[in-house]
Amino acid sequence: MAGSILVGVDGSTPSRSALRWSVNRARDTGASVELLHVADDDATARGAAELLLRTELEFARGLAPDLVVITALADGNAEDALVRRSSGHGLLVVGTHKTGFIYGRAFGSRFLGLARRTHCDVAFIPDQGGIARRGLVAGIEASRTGDAVILFAAAESERTGNELQLVGSSREDADRAAELVRTTHPDLRFRTRVTDLPLAEALVAASAQMALLVIGRAHGSQASALAANQDVLLNMSCPVLVLFVA
Repeated sequence: MAGSILVGVDGSTPSRSALRWSVNRARDTGASVELLHVADDDATARGAAELLLRTELEFARGLAPDLVVITALADGNAEDALVRRSSGHGLLVVGTHKTGFIYGRAFGSRFLGLARRTHCDVAFIPDQGGIARRGLVAGIEASRTGDAVILFAAAESERTGNELQLVGSSREDADRAAELVRTTHPDLRFRTRVTDLPLAEALVAASAQMALLVIGRAHGSQASALAANQDVLLNMSCPVLVLFVA
């Protein structure tokens, strides 16, 4: 199930935004979808959880009747359950409140641990609120992880028809990133921007009206890189995808 999308659902408004985003992506990419709800381990809670899953399944099938969608129920700590279940999936998606907290009954704790712990890429989707968003943003970093982020963002931009903006801290790195994109996606429209701001701050500012912001995480990432990701996630205003580079 390497291409499947795992979606954390709890019935909240941001959770519905995440589910809608996931269904649209799965429909466009040919992925399947699994809905995971985490509930307390007692009979009353499980009954309510099963009803919630049926409701969310019906919602997903209403958006894409031909899409393969399955459900799963877990108990215990929500973050731990999502991390465990992320193994074998291509992407984990959760809905978030833009202040940096997962919003809702089951996912009421801080979500930053997911950005460090999942076994796959993870996307955080704020409540979209009907805003029309266009464009993709990615940070420029001269590293293997940075190259993976640029290549992923370029491919995503080409797939969706969104213009790509690459933001970095030096002209040398920006020129290198531009050459990488031109070599791999010669027909793609993109632009680079060099900033004096801390990269996390620049990415948040650049992504305010964008469809997606892409950042990266490598296995055993340094504390400085994790802190930068945390700054982005605590101030996010658009969907953010954290690419896991093993």
